[in-house]
Amino acid sequence: MSGFDYSKWDRLEISDDEDTFHPNLDKGLNIRVNRITRDRKEDEINEEVKRLTDKGELEKAAKIEAKRPLHVDNVCHVAEERTIIQSSDGSRKDRLKKGEEFSVDEYTMFKEDNQGVLDRFTNADWTTSEGLLKEYGH
Repeated sequence: MSGFDYSKWDRLEISDDEDTFHPNLDKGLNIRVNRITRDRKEDEINEEVKRLTDKGELEKAAKIEAKRPLHVDNVCHVAEERTIIQSSDGSRKDRLKKGEEFSVDEYTMFKEDNQGVLDRFTNADWTTSEGLLKEYGH
């Protein structure tokens, strides 16, 4: 017996692109019907959970939420969403990532200043790279 509990995948619904329909029916129509049906079920579950939550029956609401079918729209969530916009000259002015003490522009300047050392290290053999690390490393 496996040490993992796979029971949550029992609620997984078949996706829209499966061949779960009659071959004489339009595939696009059946996919739309499946999506509409899935959305209606989701709305019914949401209304029931909201109604039970408003009444204060949180345990029943949690049980209904635990029985919610899993499908492409709710099986996962986005943990982080970022958009990085660069200025017209290609730099990222005044942009610091969390926990960083220097900007991207400072890093670019550092890289340009030390390009010769980087090239020497890239093309070096084992003993030369060891010497470069001793000379320039911390």
